[in-house]
Amino acid sequence: MDTEKCAALLCVLESGSITAAADKLGYTVSGISRMMAALETESGFPLLLRSKSGVVPTEDCRRMLPTFRELARLGELYEARSSAVRGLDTGVIHIRFSQSKSAVFFRNMASTQATPNMVPVNSP
Repeated sequence: MDTEKCAALLCVLESGSITAAADKLGYTVSGISRMMAALETESGFPLLLRSKSGVVPTEDCRRMLPTFRELARLGELYEARSSAVRGLDTGVIHIRFSQSKSAVFFRNMASTQATPNMVPVNSP
C-alpha cells in the first residue's frame, strides 16, 4: 500500500474534491484520479462516491479511514526519519501575510540577496 496514495485520499476527502486536492498537493487532476483508481484497485473495493458536487467516502472507505490515516502518518514518519539519518532537516513552512506587507518584505529581501531575478508571486 502506497502511503502517498493514502495521504492523497485523505486530502481528497478533506477537501471534498479531486480538483481541490490536486491543487493543494501540486498534482494534476488526472494524476490524483489515477492515484485514487490505483488505490481502489489495491483495496479491492470502491473508495469514493463521485458527483458533480464533489466526492464522499463509501461506507467501506469510512471503515478503512483509520488505517489510511495510520499509513499516511507512517509514511510521513518514514520520510522524516530517513531524512534525519541522511543529515537533512526537512519540512514545510507556511508564511502568510498581507499583500502590502509582502511588497515591502520582498523588496527588502531582493535588495539584500544576490538573486536579482527573484519576484514575489501572489497566491490565493
